[in-house]
Amino acid sequence: MRSDHYAGDGVGVAAGSPVTVAFRRAFPSLVATLLVVSALVTAVALPIRFTDLVPVAASSPVPSSRPLTEFRLAVEAGVLAGFLATGVVFGRAVARDARVSASRARRHVALSAVLFLAGALGAAVTFPAVVELVAPFAAGAGSSLGPYWLAELWLFFPVALGAAAATPALLAAATRAGLVDRFTTTRQRGSVAFVFVAFAACFSPTDGATFVLFAAPLFAAFAAAVAWQEFR
Repeated sequence: MRSDHYAGDGVGVAAGSPVTVAFRRAFPSLVATLLVVSALVTAVALPIRFTDLVPVAASSPVPSSRPLTEFRLAVEAGVLAGFLATGVVFGRAVARDARVSASRARRHVALSAVLFLAGALGAAVTFPAVVELVAPFAAGAGSSLGPYWLAELWLFFPVALGAAAATPALLAAATRAGLVDRFTTTRQRGSVAFVFVAFAACFSPTDGATFVLFAAPLFAAFAAAVAWQEFR
């Protein structure tokens, strides 16, 4: 008989688990949410010159030979907002499953939101120092450093650090709700790693230094969360 905890195979859950069932049932809504929110946020972001919003203290030391691409920044912001909104809709669909103990996970979900905001705020406050640290490595890798590079870093590094800060609480919430077992599988870890790599590849500037800057906190936080879950 199948366990109530759905320790998972495939992409992290067994066939017929709450996650699989919710994905099948909510698929049209998920696609619609992704497309509509992405389009709306992109349209709102198009008139905004993100390169003008970067803190002056961070932008002064970096020369530029790369043309600005405000349109791409707006699209990236829209796509990220679309995926975040889709995640919220999907989470609500999963929580409606009778096999999920959503009430047991509420405290950890709320904590993850607080940690996300704290991590994002910390990244914003330390942004000038982060630029000073990573710019020489990015320039050495041949990246064209300028307002666009800075704007992309300024927009999405706080998201990466906020997500890293929230990861342990989110994993604890998923475990308490019965979505995943306390002992994660290799496939589950691989799925999370794929998401982290895809995020860093799509939303970090095109150099290895900033890719590592985005991905390393996410992997470190997930490793710490898994270790805490499995060895406590």
